[in-house]
Amino acid sequence: MTKIHKIITLFYIKIKFRINPKIKIYRKKQKSYINRYNKILNILKQKSKNNKIRVCFLVSESAKWNAQSLYDLMEKSDIFEPFILVTNLSYNVYFQSYKQILEFYKTCANNVQVGWNDETNESIDLKLFNPDIVFYQQPWGLYDNQSVEYVSNFALTYYFSYAMGDALHTFNWNFENFYLILKNYFVFSKYEKKLYTDNLKFNLNNIVVIGHPKLDTYKNYKEEYHEHKYVIYAPHHSLEIDSLNYATFLWNGKYILEWAQKHPNFDWVFKPHPRLKQALILNNIMSEEEVNKYFNEWQNVGIFCDEGSYFNLFKNSKCLITDCGSFLVEYLPTKQPVIHLRNPKATDYIPASKVAMQSYYDVWNIRNLEKCLNDILINGIDTKKQERMDAIRKLNIESYSCAEKIINTIKNEIGIRK
Repeated sequence: MTKIHKIITLFYIKIKFRINPKIKIYRKKQKSYINRYNKILNILKQKSKNNKIRVCFLVSESAKWNAQSLYDLMEKSDIFEPFILVTNLSYNVYFQSYKQILEFYKTCANNVQVGWNDETNESIDLKLFNPDIVFYQQPWGLYDNQSVEYVSNFALTYYFSYAMGDALHTFNWNFENFYLILKNYFVFSKYEKKLYTDNLKFNLNNIVVIGHPKLDTYKNYKEEYHEHKYVIYAPHHSLEIDSLNYATFLWNGKYILEWAQKHPNFDWVFKPHPRLKQALILNNIMSEEEVNKYFNEWQNVGIFCDEGSYFNLFKNSKCLITDCGSFLVEYLPTKQPVIHLRNPKATDYIPASKVAMQSYYDVWNIRNLEKCLNDILINGIDTKKQERMDAIRKLNIESYSCAEKIINTIKNEIGIRK
């Protein structure tokens, strides 16, 4: 390299750090957490020789439970001792009570513990449960004594999105106080990892491409005959101006209900985002009475699904009608058609969703919607099936166990060879 090339390179580096002054701070902060976790790893390596590793799944919502395959595999292991710790969000945004959420998780696992004092409305210090590892359900609504910053002092912290991926603005909002601190942030694909690192302009060492445990439910699934082949309507909640703007309920919510009522020969499932009810009320689109009436009418038409695993419904369905971002990838392994309700203001689809979207049927208005419903459901016309098969191969999601990958990653980090 010539002298002038060296000068130009040094000048470029200076300009880069002037443009991104926080990069040095981020790197220094990340290094401090790496050192912190290395000390914990050394402790766990010794502990694992004679004792099981305690793994806490910190949860606060039933509809966002996404780690069943991982919990089950750990429970069968002679290395890990998993437990679900049910807490509460620091803000109440849903219509379920804490007790309802607790009862739901008791149906999911044998070892469910209480992380919330319902009498005093206070979170219980997570350290009291002696976890070695903590998996977070979501990056927001965390109390100080259960936060990733606090827990990183005594346990390894891991996270994978409850959806199929975190939108870029969500990542940016919670970067410094959540994603940067994690021991590992497990992402669905190489496309998401590139999105985040390109946005940060430096390599975030804790991002690990792993897939998603949600899709483990498809592993070894063989298509069988079922009496019910569901048509699923799954509307998103993002009705606010400064939101993801996926939601299209304003122009199609009423129409789809009426179409379903006129076609009772189909087995309908209404699977709204858990926040839709609140969003409709807060944005003055419907009163609480009107929302309850609308939801009740769906219950009269078919199945109303608002919590827990919905993958059996997916696997036994013939079509999904949705404007929800995460379902675009989650539903893909069914190989069935998706009527994708589109909002021209929508932003922040994750890269994997964009791959899946190319094989779906875009609908922008009632006229498009009516044609798609008639073509796909009435006449059985599906011209994009091969494109969906291509998308499955491109995303490499047809046959793998994400839970096994996560467990092997943790074992390798701790240094467990058995």
